[in-house]
Amino acid sequence: MRTARPLCALVRTAKKTLILLGDGGLVLRSTNDGASWKKIPIESRNDLEKLLVTRYGIFVVGAQGSLLVSHDDGMSFQGLATKLDAHLWSLAELDGDLIIGGEQGMLWRITRGELASLLHDVYRERDPILAGLAAALRDGDEGAELVLEDALKEREML
Repeated sequence: MRTARPLCALVRTAKKTLILLGDGGLVLRSTNDGASWKKIPIESRNDLEKLLVTRYGIFVVGAQGSLLVSHDDGMSFQGLATKLDAHLWSLAELDGDLIIGGEQGMLWRITRGELASLLHDVYRERDPILAGLAAALRDGDEGAELVLEDALKEREML
């Protein structure tokens, strides 16, 4: 495979799917160890820099504060509404929080509760049960994290 765009990040999911990111909003997915690739359409044309597989889905960061999530093993991605307006370069999970590194050495921490609110907004239209579980996680209900993770797995969204 060759593309004129820079390719910035590659990860393998638990289902052995390869997800590849690049500039200009490029997201490619392979289910056969890279023998062939499918372009995944996303709304953004921003450069995408880093992706991370977590218990809540696959997260992507990039230019202009881009933060995307997939709950279907990379078959689709939805943008998350954040107030970040910087080029985001790095991403890690720490105790359920997302740590995001950006331009000029800035670090942002999206807490588990803030992340649950963002996920609630994504689920609200697609799946009211998941939206309720995300709200429970946001509100700090004991065990909500495991229940949400189990529900995502049950729906084969992770």
